[in-house]
Amino acid sequence: MSLLSISIVTLNKHLSNLIKHKWIGYNAKSGIYFVRGYQFVMKQEGLNGYLTVVLNFEELIRIKAIIGVSIFGLLYRNAKYNKKKEGLGNKGWEGIGRKKSCPNQIPLPSHFQVSINGASSIFNISKNKIFRLKRAAVQAKLLESKPHYKRLDIPKSQWANTIRYNSYHTGKVFNNQNGLFLSLPDLVKPLVVFKRSQRLK
Repeated sequence: MSLLSISIVTLNKHLSNLIKHKWIGYNAKSGIYFVRGYQFVMKQEGLNGYLTVVLNFEELIRIKAIIGVSIFGLLYRNAKYNKKKEGLGNKGWEGIGRKKSCPNQIPLPSHFQVSINGASSIFNISKNKIFRLKRAAVQAKLLESKPHYKRLDIPKSQWANTIRYNSYHTGKVFNNQNGLFLSLPDLVKPLVVFKRSQRLK
């Protein structure tokens, strides 16, 4: 199985697991396998989400990268939605279609911060695994990630204690020749297309 870079044994193992969970069907008489539609799988698994990621076949073999960009892409969209709503002020979405622009709306940034800890908590996945999934998505060029730092306006005489007794719970405090900084969750941006599942044909 050179295309998937896995052995026949590994393929059969995962194929049997997919058949067991009814994600793939198998006709014993004809020996034909058939893939269940995503709507069938979502209904069976009790998934109520409406967003899907549009990928080509070459990208499908990089499953870890796909899972990574799906997780961080969803959290990116949530952050973007909240920021956009925040920019509308007290009116919220009232009288404004979600696809329409508001004259007084604050321009949205291209990247939003998404934390490893937050993703781990939301999806009940270990932080190490979330980190690996994110790294796979970045390496596959499905997700863009940039370091995010905040400069701390603290007298230099207090730097040592600030670093030692870090009271900031959002990241690590460190210093360099340019000053004292607090590391924040990376800024991310998915490089794949998200669509509502109802629009897929």
